[in-house]
Amino acid sequence: MTCVSALAQAGVWAGHSRQLHIQLTPSARSAAASDLVRHWEHPRFEMETPWRAGRSQALWRAIHCLDEENALAAMESAIHERYLPAAEVLRIGRLASRRLRPAFRGLIMNSGSGNETIVRLRLQRAGYRVEAQAHVPGMGRQDLLVDECLGLDVDGRKWHEGQDRFANDRDRDIHVEGLGRHVLRLRTSHIFETWPHTLAVIERAVRDAQRERMRRRGRVVIAFDDPL
Repeated sequence: MTCVSALAQAGVWAGHSRQLHIQLTPSARSAAASDLVRHWEHPRFEMETPWRAGRSQALWRAIHCLDEENALAAMESAIHERYLPAAEVLRIGRLASRRLRPAFRGLIMNSGSGNETIVRLRLQRAGYRVEAQAHVPGMGRQDLLVDECLGLDVDGRKWHEGQDRFANDRDRDIHVEGLGRHVLRLRTSHIFETWPHTLAVIERAVRDAQRERMRRRGRVVIAFDDPL
């Protein structure tokens, strides 16, 4: 087992494929099965067991199998989940094909989940400045801060389960709104099923937050680097 299957089993972001990815040497024979994805290659890194690729090998194969945004999400998730040390993830990125290297220049060390990474990348491509794990005075950190005026909390089943977490999240929302920073909370479906609508909502929320800043400060020029 290798690639995204090995990552998913370890709790690392692995995209949305549910097929089993296996590694075979070029001379191997494989039974015909439609639910298998075969990677015909000699491993670049050590195997963990005769039946499972090592962690470096699994991530190496995955970043070549996934699209760019999911590949970067897998690398950041591998760091967050302590699947591999950050130095090893960076080494794997430097060894990647030339086609993939530009995407990996945006790698950060503090993304909280694959969903957060993908939202950040999409908003950056849309022209927004996005800070991951932004500081909230008196409340810790917020998943993403867009143009220093809109907070995003990116939910996922793994990260936000249970009644206690639900209550804590709502307490955070009230606290952040009280500081003058608007908040949106995104579910997985908002990212992967209705993203165009989600982006339009974010764009509207950013415009509204900027206008509100102008109104409160009583001036036309917005100094985005001023504290909230």
